[in-house]
Amino acid sequence: VHDYNMDQHGDITLDKAFRVSCNNAFAQAALMMGDTALRRTAEAFGFNDNFLFRDLVVENSVYPTQNRNSVEIAWSGAGQSQVVATPMHMCMVAAAIANDGVMMEPRLLSLVESPTGKVRLRYSQKVYRTACSPEMAQIIDGYMKDERHRHPCAGERPDHRRQNRQRRGLGQWYGCDARLVCGLY
Repeated sequence: VHDYNMDQHGDITLDKAFRVSCNNAFAQAALMMGDTALRRTAEAFGFNDNFLFRDLVVENSVYPTQNRNSVEIAWSGAGQSQVVATPMHMCMVAAAIANDGVMMEPRLLSLVESPTGKVRLRYSQKVYRTACSPEMAQIIDGYMKDERHRHPCAGERPDHRRQNRQRRGLGQWYGCDARLVCGLY
């Protein structure tokens, strides 16, 4: 397991591992957790589930369940190996963290307005699942909002005045409220 540009970070905290996207730290954590606990956590966030929602169908994201060896488990901890996730699913994960661990069903529309601005139809929100505790979500949310958050693939921040959230493996910036950016209400 190696990091981007073969960087080496030494002994680091989980907070710093998140900030610098340290594959080795996440690989070591995955090996310490073991495949069963890692898979259980991934599945709590919707991996290996059928996403059949009212407004749309999202391709399933996969956490592998068979023929696992320590190398594959380690790379899975860094979000690599045979782990497959769609951009919509990653939006749902980021939104769950911003929403105290509660993952909402994605909606294409939250409301319909007339040309004069009168609300004609308001769609209801629906909880998809509780992915983690509010306390865990707060910790991860803090990592995601960290002002020192940069990734070699992401370049400079688009707006230094806002706190941004980032999905490490994609090098994509999410706005101040991931629920708004992803349209998940």
